Amino acid sequence: MTENFLFFSSNYRKTVFNEYSSNKEWLQNHLRDTEFVEFIGRPPQWHVNDLLGENEFSFKMKNDHFPNIKLEYYPSVDKISADDLFMNRAQDISDMGKEIDLFYSGGLDSAVILTALLEVCPKDQLNIIMGTDYPLRCWPYMAERIKDYNCRIVEPLELFSQAQIDKNIFTTGCEADRLFGSTGFPEHGDKKAPHWNDDEEENYKRWWPITRYTYLTQSWRFLQDIKVSKVDLDNYQPFFFAPDMLKYAINRNIEKRIVWHSDFHGNKEDFLKAKMELRDFIAKHTGDSEYAYNIGKTLMFYRRPERWKSYGYGVEAVYGDGTVIHTEDLEKANLDYGRYKYIT
Repeated sequence: MTENFLFFSSNYRKTVFNEYSSNKEWLQNHLRDTEFVEFIGRPPQWHVNDLLGENEFSFKMKNDHFPNIKLEYYPSVDKISADDLFMNRAQDISDMGKEIDLFYSGGLDSAVILTALLEVCPKDQLNIIMGTDYPLRCWPYMAERIKDYNCRIVEPLELFSQAQIDKNIFTTGCEADRLFGSTGFPEHGDKKAPHWNDDEEENYKRWWPITRYTYLTQSWRFLQDIKVSKVDLDNYQPFFFAPDMLKYAINRNIEKRIVWHSDFHGNKEDFLKAKMELRDFIAKHTGDSEYAYNIGKTLMFYRRPERWKSYGYGVEAVYGDGTVIHTEDLEKANLDYGRYKYIT
């Protein structure tokens, strides 16, 4: 059996680091991992996974659950509209015939998901999960439309425990920023050369390295407190995590048709010019142009809860076969699992 990971926490990495800290090769590889995470502008506690499966890091990562898509032009999607992409994706998810745990923030990305799934899903297929009532206040039209659906508002710190991915489909909008113009998370990068204010040439240059190494990792943060013992990977269905979506975004990048936006910097007016495919989709399918063309950048929560950064989520790792290692299992876990063989 191949030993690899879908996800591991910063605590898991630290535990393994402490176990093998006397090993020179391990320390060098760990340092390389940390530097690479900073290079692509991810938070220092995060991990990377090479979409192409070519580069090795301290932990072996599973990547054969997604096609090997390279940076090249794809004629197969050059005639597909974003509208068709979104509706096709919604239909594919619905056709799986399972309940869908949909995480809704009120922001543009999850608004597209909810809009599309409402058109194709039976009412009892959708479980709409929110961490506050902000999404309902943010978009009154949608609040009225889903008032008779299975909507669940949970405590913010419990949000990442809600997905029942052992039996239900799990979907989020986490990958939309990556595909539709985000410059990344510059505050986590080199403080001497923050990337949020880069010119277009630099943004295009950085887009593929960031995408290649983060596309397989982005939605796992919503699963870092799940209460299941095993993940059914077929149920891992983030909405913008699909081959045609990625190919569409690659074509736009090659053709230089991206309107860039910063996740945490810049003014609102810049963001309102970005993600126009998503805005047009919402306006067309809901008729609510006021929301579609005026919604700014939103956070996961309207106000971040106390203990946000210090809260101890309960999932330390998810193996490639779906096995979940919870915090209470860590003392008994095989810390040699999934490390590269040259590290002893």
